[in-house]
Amino acid sequence: LSRLNTIWKGFINMQSVAKFVTKAYPVSGCFDYLSEDLPDTIHIGGRISPKTVWDYVGKLKSSLSKELCLIRFHPATEEEEVAYISLYSYFSSRGRFG
Repeated sequence: LSRLNTIWKGFINMQSVAKFVTKAYPVSGCFDYLSEDLPDTIHIGGRISPKTVWDYVGKLKSSLSKELCLIRFHPATEEEEVAYISLYSYFSSRGRFG
């Protein structure tokens, strides 16, 4: 990750689960305005099944009016890693995405 440019830095927050500072790194797609489009805090409102996510992504890929970009979140510091892992574990144990 040290070779990649950070495209965003801010908070990820899921109330009663975790809140932490994270950095976003590009994986795939167009990122020209992403840092301006994302808020200072990304609030996670709930859980969703992976099948629902992949069905939706499949529909977006064939859409001419939508763009899809993939980003990777990573804790901003070692101290933030505990909350990051806590959120990951929360979703993983339930077989869900957030």
